[in-house]
Amino acid sequence: MRACVVAILMWLVAMTGAAFATDATVLEGEAARSGLKTGSIFSSRDSIHLDEGEHLVIYLQRGEMLTLEGPHDGPLPVDGAGGGDPDEVSMVSILVGHRGTTSTVGAFEATPATGAPAEPEARPNAWAVDVAEAGTSCIDGELRLFRADATREEHVTARNPLVAPVALDWPAGAHTLAVPEGLLSAGYVNIDRGEQTLRFTVRRLPDDRDVSEPGKLLRWFAEMGCESQASVLIGRMVAE
Repeated sequence: MRACVVAILMWLVAMTGAAFATDATVLEGEAARSGLKTGSIFSSRDSIHLDEGEHLVIYLQRGEMLTLEGPHDGPLPVDGAGGGDPDEVSMVSILVGHRGTTSTVGAFEATPATGAPAEPEARPNAWAVDVAEAGTSCIDGELRLFRADATREEHVTARNPLVAPVALDWPAGAHTLAVPEGLLSAGYVNIDRGEQTLRFTVRRLPDDRDVSEPGKLLRWFAEMGCESQASVLIGRMVAE
């Protein structure tokens, strides 16, 4: 999945503001006779052959996603891409945080009662930033940190050079923690967590930026370099 995410991010950034012949990429699946697999980039006007049992989950530059099931011969059955049976296609329009399952985050841990592996909590949506993945973070308002393991209470300190440090309590059982917007005034915030200091550079969503569709949000994440959040969003899109 990581290789696919990196390929998609590079493609999205390269295509920003221009129209190219290669306007589709494979998020999941394989079309062996067409040479397509996860991470492949191609034109939506290309003729694609899918055998029985094969499928492709495809992301289009214009912000749509579709699932194509075999058998199929011809271009993608979408507007502007030629013919095809519309019933073959499931068009997906998912806002971030809508239904679907994303990849789990963090290591598996044993439950105290049974000793059996317990699946860690998954991020609630693509706006939640894993506290273990400091770096560039895209936000729409406040910075919301996420931790997979919420078994213990934590005390963290948020600071930047423009305001006084603020102590934040992260209660046991809480997977997310909101960092007040006032602490983001310098364009970044340092989080002291135990012996670690984690720096989060924030990229705020402009008021006039349209991210009403997942593809548009994915493009903005790519432009800003928010790779981890893009990965979560892609995981949700594929899961749908």
